[in-house]
Amino acid sequence: MAKKTTPTEIELAFIERTKTARQGRFGAAKDMAKALGIGAERYAKYEFRSPLPHEYVEQFCLIAGVSIEWLFTGSERKRA
Repeated sequence: MAKKTTPTEIELAFIERTKTARQGRFGAAKDMAKALGIGAERYAKYEFRSPLPHEYVEQFCLIAGVSIEWLFTGSERKRA
């Protein structure tokens, strides 16, 4: 049986940004799940206990209208 781990502070911040980004685009998590082509229950864990897997990050960011940099760090560099 897999050992349950508690998310780190960095992971929790990433998870919170995932939820915030989804809420900016969709009212319900099930709508983001559908857009990503995954089940709603599977997607729900990415907003509560596990960071979004890397294979979904680019598509998620495109759908949500956020940058990958923001999703991972919470900020964006100013461009010259």
